[in-house]
Amino acid sequence: AGIAQREAQMAVLLQPMLAADYCFIIHTVNPVSGDADQVYIELAHGLGEILTSARYRGEPYRLVYAKQRQQAHIKNYASYLWSLHPGDQGVLQAIPVNYQASSLWTQPRQLIALATRLGQVAVSIEAAMGGAQDIEGCVLDGHIHIVQTRPQNVKPDQPDQA
Repeated sequence: AGIAQREAQMAVLLQPMLAADYCFIIHTVNPVSGDADQVYIELAHGLGEILTSARYRGEPYRLVYAKQRQQAHIKNYASYLWSLHPGDQGVLQAIPVNYQASSLWTQPRQLIALATRLGQVAVSIEAAMGGAQDIEGCVLDGHIHIVQTRPQNVKPDQPDQA
């Protein structure tokens, strides 16, 4: 980055762990198709480790939010067997997911409504940051919490597979 090692500084940000209902990763440019009009959302029950780790088998909910039309649609439903939640002494606890009891699974309109809200937040963050973003966060009691955002590595001319 052009900074001499002795001039480099580090900052540490401490955040409380939230007992999230859902976690998400959002790309403000669809990484599958390269479409800049599509926000690509991956969503799962529980904490974000389920999405970022390869330790757990299954798939997240995958959704696409069209920026111009301001509409979301479902690409696929989640299939993770487990959700992660804070346990005793900070250890994550894996709990089986009961999809039949999940309103996101049984009521697609709720899933689309959440994806629409997440898409709108992502568009606002992208505008504020001045470019495509890779966003991580969670939903707790209906409130969206952004944990981090960073520039998204966008590859031009990707084949359309979305």
